Amino acid sequence: MTYPRSAEASQGAAWYLDAADATTVVQWLSQHGSAEGLMATRSTVRRLVDTYYDTPDWRFNRAEYSLRIRHWGSRHEAALQRFAGTSNGARDGSEVTQSIATLDDLRTATGPLTERLQALAGDQELVPLFTVTTSRKPYRLADQKTLLGELVVDDSLVATCDGKQRQRLQRVKVQVTDGEYRGVRAWVEELRESCALKSADLAKYHVGLSVAGLRPAPLPDLGPLVTTDDSTIGDVAFAVLRKQLGLLLAHEPGTRLGDDPEELHDMRVATRRLRAALSLFGGVLPQRARHVRDELRWLAQALGEVRDLDVQLEELVEWRKEAGDRQEDLAPLHAVLERHRREARQRMLAVLDSDRYRKLMGSFTSMVTRGPVAGIEASQTPVREAAPALVKKRYRRVRKLGDAITAESVPEEYHELRKQGKRLRYALEFFGDIYGKPVKELVASLTNLQDILGAHQDAYVAVERLRELSATEGNQLPSRTAFTMGEIAERYAQQTAVLRSQFPEVYRVLGGKGWLQLRCRMKEGRS
Repeated sequence: MTYPRSAEASQGAAWYLDAADATTVVQWLSQHGSAEGLMATRSTVRRLVDTYYDTPDWRFNRAEYSLRIRHWGSRHEAALQRFAGTSNGARDGSEVTQSIATLDDLRTATGPLTERLQALAGDQELVPLFTVTTSRKPYRLADQKTLLGELVVDDSLVATCDGKQRQRLQRVKVQVTDGEYRGVRAWVEELRESCALKSADLAKYHVGLSVAGLRPAPLPDLGPLVTTDDSTIGDVAFAVLRKQLGLLLAHEPGTRLGDDPEELHDMRVATRRLRAALSLFGGVLPQRARHVRDELRWLAQALGEVRDLDVQLEELVEWRKEAGDRQEDLAPLHAVLERHRREARQRMLAVLDSDRYRKLMGSFTSMVTRGPVAGIEASQTPVREAAPALVKKRYRRVRKLGDAITAESVPEEYHELRKQGKRLRYALEFFGDIYGKPVKELVASLTNLQDILGAHQDAYVAVERLRELSATEGNQLPSRTAFTMGEIAERYAQQTAVLRSQFPEVYRVLGGKGWLQLRCRMKEGRS
């Protein structure tokens, strides 16, 4: 492995070791460079100048990435590095690199890093954090036949951008193509013991933050999150809103980046819970809460479009595995769904970068930070008195819809029950600290019901999308793909039939022991 590298995404294991005196390592390598069947061959010394950046609101850090711009000679390289877990000096992480001409070029160039940067940073400026100037002595690691990787001995000066604060850092890095290569592991252990090297538990990025006295800005302190039996309904309402808004903000960077679908899923769930809470506690919240709830619906639509495609792509991967020799018939469909997802992500990112979204987050943050409004008398009601009516109202709504479900019910009826079931479940979870075990048991029953209704809705949405794709893309897809799409639609239809047959038994539990125990608990709390 040599520098510079072309744009690439890399993963693997590496050892990072700190040295009190790097010259001892150089001397040891000159004497033991051909041990354990390995050869360490020294290459040309390089001088590297790295500058690390982030946005003013620390989006890269919050997404657990660092952004580094490297200069050596006349070359420039950008790297987006994921924070890596470390065990005994060995570190697992990932890195995306891209050659660039200037920092401005980073936003306009074409490449995987530019795509991630634009998604994560949006229109935020990039602020320099600190610099690392390194004299690097590289060694090629190989056995008798194969180039295995690289060892570098770095003598670095970590400094603030104005140069006023500095710290010397001497470090050895060993990276190989196969992190489990036993010969390298044994050789590294011998190097470590002979030169008294210590595991480098902090990446250069975190050393730099320490030297510069920088502490990545945490999410804003929105106020108290803890409630008790003695809390007012207003206190509980705002505690719930603060927690869910905090989760929404925490998952925004990962949602922007798009590498882990679960980040988007969690942000979408937080948005749903916020809307449910704003509805549930509407009577004790300030007037602006209604506007916030409407705006969250707009946000949820943008997130939901991408999430639905994520789910369908995951399903399609499974379909292709099951298709065996015919899996290539689905490749064109996979390409179409990927294109739709990219387009949906662009629309989602436009929403997250918009002034409308910034105003929404600013207004919402201000509202929950201030807390209950003294002029709203209902907010001062003890939660033990106010909660039962709120829970019962949502429970009755679910039972009314659920009791009306039959084998002939249309998908929209199942979906409406699913939405109302979520609102009931969220309401129960919001009061979980108040009512304890009875809530947990009823939530478990609701979760089982939600799993069936959710799978039913996903299958229905998938069938509708397949029909839409057949109508809009059918002429551009191979006939064998269109035929396979029809087969998939039929399998989804069969899946919905199975889920419908399971519904009555799972739904019946809602009227059983769990609800009776919660009713008794709520009655006791009001006495």
